Amino acid sequence: MTTPSFPDAVFKAYDIRGTVPEQINPDFARQLGLALAQKAQREGVDTLVVGYDGRLSSPALSEALQAGIRAGGINTLDLGCVPTPWSTMLPTRVAPDPAWPLRVATTRQITTVSK
Repeated sequence: MTTPSFPDAVFKAYDIRGTVPEQINPDFARQLGLALAQKAQREGVDTLVVGYDGRLSSPALSEALQAGIRAGGINTLDLGCVPTPWSTMLPTRVAPDPAWPLRVATTRQITTVSK
């Protein structure tokens, strides 16, 4: 599998941030999902939990991210539009172990939070 080319500017110390659609768009989110699936497989994680905020671009980015994750052989648990604490705390109560919570907070960012 080829390694996707991601813009360096979007990767920050604790999250992934960029402008929509110039830097972050559904294609970026799908490729990111594939990359996260590869990492999850290496670490024995079989489910990624995804939630997003109320911005207009969030649903499409979440769908694309999850499509990439599933294409990479990892299950997703879609929380839909939820407050940030839900996407970081709820997975420990509803997801199979091991699982990683992911928060899609768009127009400006996709944030990944590892367990």
